[in-house]
Amino acid sequence: MARALRAGIPDGAQVELISSDLQRARQTADEAAELFRVKPILDRRPREKSYGEAEGRPQEWLDRRFVPPPAVGDRMGHHEGVQGAETRAECAQRVYAAMDEILRRPCEHQIIVTHGFALTFVVASWIKMPYESLGSVSFRAPSGSITVLREDDFWRARPPGAGRRRPTRAPTRPRCTQPRLHVHRRAEGVVLTSASFGVRQVRHWSRRFGPMPP
Repeated sequence: MARALRAGIPDGAQVELISSDLQRARQTADEAAELFRVKPILDRRPREKSYGEAEGRPQEWLDRRFVPPPAVGDRMGHHEGVQGAETRAECAQRVYAAMDEILRRPCEHQIIVTHGFALTFVVASWIKMPYESLGSVSFRAPSGSITVLREDDFWRARPPGAGRRRPTRAPTRPRCTQPRLHVHRRAEGVVLTSASFGVRQVRHWSRRFGPMPP
């Protein structure tokens, strides 16, 4: 994956690498940082949603205690029944704060290493979805796939789910008129945000690619 990132960014380009400070994300970030010769910026805000006491326990332990959110009402502030777990609102607020800061910086290429649940809010922030509308949104990337989001170079629209493909070779540099967000559903992932000729591009890869879903 790090080699694919390296192949997609021109030599000599300015690169900034921001990573969740969790170990599995840092491992991904370190591989990319070595090739780009940059030091990763570790940030707690792109972390995965915390499940409190459930972390490190079998999935069955969480399943017995998990309280799903209501169909209507306060879905963002809903407590899922596990001591110490974050609410959806708490996760969204920190990811949005991180993205606001990252996207304001003028660096030409930005690599963000994040996680599966948090990725919903990375994408939502990218398409400028208001915080008040996040209660039911979920951007999922099937295992082994890449979701492509493009910013239209005329209308400047950012439609989600514009395309999906399985990478079979190192990606080439995309056309600057078609900003993209490539998303892979894994705990380890990379979002590459780049701005070329005033147009922002976002890409997301994972270190492992499974079979393409039907």
